[in-house]
Amino acid sequence: MTDATYHAKYTQIWDATRDKIARNDIHVDPAPEEGKNRWGVSTIIRPILPDSVWQELTQIQTIAGSDHCYYTAKNVHITLRTNEAYVQNPDAKQPNYDAYAQAFRDVWQQHFQNADHSIRLRGMIGVPTYLLLCGYPNFDLADLRKRYHARLQDLDALPPGPEQHNGETRDTCHASLAMWAGPLQSPEKVAQTIDALREQDLGHVTEYDVDVVAYTRTPHRVDIHRLHHLLKVA
Repeated sequence: MTDATYHAKYTQIWDATRDKIARNDIHVDPAPEEGKNRWGVSTIIRPILPDSVWQELTQIQTIAGSDHCYYTAKNVHITLRTNEAYVQNPDAKQPNYDAYAQAFRDVWQQHFQNADHSIRLRGMIGVPTYLLLCGYPNFDLADLRKRYHARLQDLDALPPGPEQHNGETRDTCHASLAMWAGPLQSPEKVAQTIDALREQDLGHVTEYDVDVVAYTRTPHRVDIHRLHHLLKVA
């Protein structure tokens, strides 16, 4: 996928949801349930974001209100793949996680070892459940997802879950910055602020970890539990 493709996707999302944000049509993401496809065990990028992102998020927080779930350096992430449905006791399935780790390392070492691993950050968008940071990878993230899926298939490591097909389920490189816990304090101002940020250069991600993780979340908190550390990009 090219920068233009990512940009078109982010624009499509914002164009479809901007008016919902402005009129406070907010949908609170429900708590995860056993066997559901949301918040399952995932392979994620855990980036070190530039200060500019956190500064803009602080400004949005003053407008949207402090009652929402705002991400921090500890839990911000870009999902590469949701490997399986949500489980309340992830420690009980360790062999699966070994396979997720092996598959990713195999693909990375064979096809992406010498790539430019950085991610450019440009703008934010809002949806009825989240505030999203828009990323533009300098490597072929779509191909990485596709090859990762294929390698998991080779290893017979595709349990029932949300991404069962060809590894092309995800077509963005976004990180959630806020999870709305209810109505916005000043919804039209939030929409206008996002409008002003849509094309803003927010820097680059050049350092990150790739992990297999599980989540614990409430309306006001997201905790990440590392199950496997796969690699560090620096």
